[in-house]
Amino acid sequence: MNFTGRMLTFALFMLVLCQSYNEPVRRFAAQVKHPCAPWVFPFLISQYTFLLCFFLGVIYVNADIPFMQYQNMYSLIRAGRKKWAMVKIAGLLVRSFFLTGIAFLCAGLTLFPWIEWVPGWGALMKNAAMGRIPQDIHFHYYFYYESMINKQPLQLVLETVAITSLVVFLLSLFLFAASLFINRVFAVSGAVAQVLLIFFVINAHPMIRSQIAKFVPAIWPEVARIDTPDMGYYWLPPLSYMVTVTLTGIVLLCVLCVYRISRVEFDWRNEER
Repeated sequence: MNFTGRMLTFALFMLVLCQSYNEPVRRFAAQVKHPCAPWVFPFLISQYTFLLCFFLGVIYVNADIPFMQYQNMYSLIRAGRKKWAMVKIAGLLVRSFFLTGIAFLCAGLTLFPWIEWVPGWGALMKNAAMGRIPQDIHFHYYFYYESMINKQPLQLVLETVAITSLVVFLLSLFLFAASLFINRVFAVSGAVAQVLLIFFVINAHPMIRSQIAKFVPAIWPEVARIDTPDMGYYWLPPLSYMVTVTLTGIVLLCVLCVYRISRVEFDWRNEER
């Protein structure tokens, strides 16, 4: 995986976005003179506008798919079609975890200087989750008390990072497969449409929201909402369902990509990666 200019742009975009979303948290921490634990990423990415911006950034970084730049032609000739395809798929997997890692780091580091490296949730986040904050302080995202009670920070962070990375990988593979079978315009349009389905889930009735969410992987990074009901109904399907469906989709798309690359006539382009 190469660190491209698009990745640098994505990193700067995440840094600015997290800086903006964490500004009320920093202001509250300064007001009470108590720093915040760095484990805000699961709650930050559960805010739908932040999640939307994150996925749009992911689609932007993946604009080099389906890797038809001239510099890729020589590596394909040397490696062979199937091996080249598997290397590109592996690169997308690494890229998916890398992009999620950037968002995670930006979420924590933008709390500076009001940040404390503690293993637990910390007093500030717990008080915010229980609503013990001044009325003039309005956070841009919620801390879900049920998640703090049911899970330790490391567990929730790992689950969120894992699911987010797998969904990003699934979306990247969709871009790859759709570009190979149809064209890049359709692939990007389809990826954006999948991301915009987040709003369809959010605006659905709480009674059926979790059922609709089963078909919208873009909403699954909101792992912190799993234990938090809305009007007595839960938001998301179980974690086991998300993992099973995501891995199944990943395997199917990988097979399709390798199959297509082994037979397609390549249309090389002289463009930046």
